[in-house]
Amino acid sequence: MKKTWPAIILTGMIVILFFSGFSLKIKGKKKETKKEGTRILGIWQSKGASKEISKITFLPNGSFEEDLNGDGAKDIGGEYAASASRVTLINKEGAIGPDCRSAGVYRYTVSRKELRLTKLSDQCPSRGKAFETAWKR
Repeated sequence: MKKTWPAIILTGMIVILFFSGFSLKIKGKKKETKKEGTRILGIWQSKGASKEISKITFLPNGSFEEDLNGDGAKDIGGEYAASASRVTLINKEGAIGPDCRSAGVYRYTVSRKELRLTKLSDQCPSRGKAFETAWKR
């Protein structure tokens, strides 16, 4: 009987350690997935060469709105899909040139309150030009 207690205690400790490590791994994975693609959400502003303030708003429903001249009106609207580091934009409405109806793919980084987009592929010259500068919250 005396020899079985250490074995039972050791087995119990192993089981507890296994399951506590397993649950921490699951919690960490959920947290990482929840963050993916959400850093881009919100309203971002940029001052272009014309010194007018442009705004782009990424909404949680997968749509975006762009105000090109800071007058509060939506000039361009569309859909986007974001992962942890890439965003794909498709213009659907507004001031859209013929080259701007296809998807544009950008790598993005958010550092502090600044959004930077780097073109990976996009046939729309005006969209590519607009995203050359940093966007701030």
